[in-house]
Amino acid sequence: MGEMFGSLLAGLNSGGGMRHFKNLWRHAAYSVSCVLLASVGLTPSIGLTEPQTPPPGNALRAALLDTVRPLAAYDLGAPIEFRVIELRVEGDRAFGRMMAQRPGGAAIDPAETPMHLRDGVSLDLFDGPRLEVFFHEQDGAWRVVEYVIGATDAWWYGYDCDNYGVFFPRFCED
Repeated sequence: MGEMFGSLLAGLNSGGGMRHFKNLWRHAAYSVSCVLLASVGLTPSIGLTEPQTPPPGNALRAALLDTVRPLAAYDLGAPIEFRVIELRVEGDRAFGRMMAQRPGGAAIDPAETPMHLRDGVSLDLFDGPRLEVFFHEQDGAWRVVEYVIGATDAWWYGYDCDNYGVFFPRFCED
């Protein structure tokens, strides 16, 4: 319960306002319904298909990572490879969270990145080389719809529920 109220305060303070408040209550209602269903031996059904995770070495996984790589390289410097935290695909939409690193797993020094040196991004506003990315496939090619590098909050929860709600069923209406 404390987590939900902390999340509410964080959302209101970061400008999320009523959208965050509404999503918090959806989350609470979903949690209560899951507990009630579980108490009678049922599992919740939210009416959405389950997104799939393309495994390492999969062509789809490579295509998604190659789509975001130039954007990451522009801000973090090349060469870039990714350590995938989460990558899920449903139809023509995908969502990913990943850590950028140098080839072989070497860490990226934020103070030496173009986003800091060229663009003046404050290191205080940068929580490491982690990316959150929303993808959309159009005409057989994947495109990045939205991405953030080094976010200090969970901005992606509840983002564009009409198109990406399948990835966040607890925060988006079904």
